[in-house]
Amino acid sequence: MKKFVSKKSILLLATAIILIGLIFYFRPLPLSNLINENEKIVVTHLIIETEDGEISMDSNDYNNITTLQTQEVLELFSNYTYKRKFSTILSDGSFSDLSEQLLYINISDNSKFTNTIVVSSSNGISVNSKTYKMHNSEIFIKELLQIINQ
Repeated sequence: MKKFVSKKSILLLATAIILIGLIFYFRPLPLSNLINENEKIVVTHLIIETEDGEISMDSNDYNNITTLQTQEVLELFSNYTYKRKFSTILSDGSFSDLSEQLLYINISDNSKFTNTIVVSSSNGISVNSKTYKMHNSEIFIKELLQIINQ
């Protein structure tokens, strides 16, 4: 006797697989996975202002981050996550809405860049040329700048 699988069972199974896939895809990703304690961090803070129709940009480079500051940055990274968006798979790392502040974080192992992160104050983050969403990114920027300005 042959057993037939009903269309309803197949539909329920397919739905369950899709839901599990979506939960996995949109799970929070730890920012701390992007850096190791033996890697070097270089940060550039870019401030973009518009006044009377004129755009001005000011940038500050932080190239000499100490070992103590690196440890504090690692702790800060462990407190934040980021999430994929529907458009992450096809993204090129660019932001659709430009914010007032951008924080460029280049991470290297002294011979090559291992990760490039751009954090926007409008809850956007680009990791290795893919765009994601990061809640409280403006607070993250402020906290990171406090650490490296000590």
